[in-house]
Amino acid sequence: MVVVDADSLLEADAITRSVRPFEVHPDTCMAAGGGIRVANGSSIVGGRVVAPGVSWRRGVGATQVLEYLRGFFATRIAWSRMNGLLIISGAFGVFRRDLLLALGGLSSATLGEDMELTMRIHHLLRPQWKEARVEFVPDAVCWTEAPGTIGGLRSQRIRWHAGLLDNLRMHWRMLGRPRFGAAGTFAMPYMVLFEAVEPLVEIVGFAIVITLIIENSINWTYLAAFFLVAVLTGEVLSATALLIEEVGFTRYHAKDLARLTAWGVVEALWFRPVLAWWRFKATLLALIGRRPGWGTIPRGEAILEQPAQVVAPLTR
Repeated sequence: MVVVDADSLLEADAITRSVRPFEVHPDTCMAAGGGIRVANGSSIVGGRVVAPGVSWRRGVGATQVLEYLRGFFATRIAWSRMNGLLIISGAFGVFRRDLLLALGGLSSATLGEDMELTMRIHHLLRPQWKEARVEFVPDAVCWTEAPGTIGGLRSQRIRWHAGLLDNLRMHWRMLGRPRFGAAGTFAMPYMVLFEAVEPLVEIVGFAIVITLIIENSINWTYLAAFFLVAVLTGEVLSATALLIEEVGFTRYHAKDLARLTAWGVVEALWFRPVLAWWRFKATLLALIGRRPGWGTIPRGEAILEQPAQVVAPLTR
């Protein structure tokens, strides 16, 4: 069974490629997820992305292109190899139909139903069935329209983080337990430390820096060096993802790679701080028992810069 978001477009061979893990591991592969790419700035004709691109002026969309490349190439390939992948994106996933029916389908108890279903597969199957696998297929490509405005991005990321906290609460028993394989011993602690707790650490760090600046107690040399290290670390991760993209897939022209690199340099100045604040806000909402809604994300931003006579909008 193939699950695809309504605002996403599959490449012509995406489903053919996505079922490859079921052919290689016919008795143990339970689910597979495709590689999700951001369509913002690309040309779309007849329901197909015919010219992948990156907007120079629209930083919200361009930065998400880079963010998705990092997220899928830098982490999901590794988690898949370790059989510890905890999320198959709702934008494009393939599941064994009998398994999906036996598990009861997607849950309505969380805002992150795609991650929860993947976690549930590990939680229920791995203790008795060590060989059960969840795979990532990077060349099974699905193009999705990311939020093109700050308001839409805020709504999405608050919902995503609330869903993450829901799922960690529902499946906390896997945390650090070898009986769930790499999903329990490595992936779950990673999710807690670097996804759930990280925004709290970032916000506290920003608050300390602002306080020291106000009190004129800041060591500017240390601050500059710390900021430079943070930027360079992010650039190394971004450069690695772009290198994988260029060597393995070659979807973007040189000018688009240059634009992604440029937006990556300034990402730490505006994108990461606001993401940390929104995720912190989602944590506060969870602590006081309030749940964010799905919100409204304007559609059509992906094609606003393209000639109207040659493109068609993403479906919705």
